[in-house]
Amino acid sequence: MTARVRFLARPRTARESRRYDEHMSVNPTTAPRLLEVQAESDHKLRLRYEDGTVGVIDLSHEISTGGVFASLRDPAVFGAVRLGECGQVEWEAGADLCPHALYMRLTGKTADEVFPGLARQPTDA
Repeated sequence: MTARVRFLARPRTARESRRYDEHMSVNPTTAPRLLEVQAESDHKLRLRYEDGTVGVIDLSHEISTGGVFASLRDPAVFGAVRLGECGQVEWEAGADLCPHALYMRLTGKTADEVFPGLARQPTDA
C-alpha cells in the first residue's frame, strides 16, 4: 500500500484562500484574531484577542535559546514588536510568532478546541 501525501500551494487569491481554509478545516471564526500586542519588561508580551482574552506571555526561555530570537535579547529590539499584516506577532529583526500558538499557550486550550474541524480531517499518510 502506498501512502498518499497532499501538498497544498500557498493561496494567491481570496478564492484560493477560502478553498485552502475549507480544505484545512480552519474556520477563522473559531480562532480569535489577535488585536493588540505590547512589549513589557523581561521579554514578556501583553496580548489582547477579539474574544476578550488578555494575558501576558513570557518569551524569556525562547529568547535565551538564541537562533532567530537571539536579536530579541536587546530590549530596544524586543520593544519594537508589532502586529503583522496577517495577524502574526513580528519584529523588524525577522522573528515572528503564530498568534494561534500564543493563544493556545495563553488559554491552555488545545488545537482541537481552537480548530475543531482539524480532528475531522482525514489523513492520507
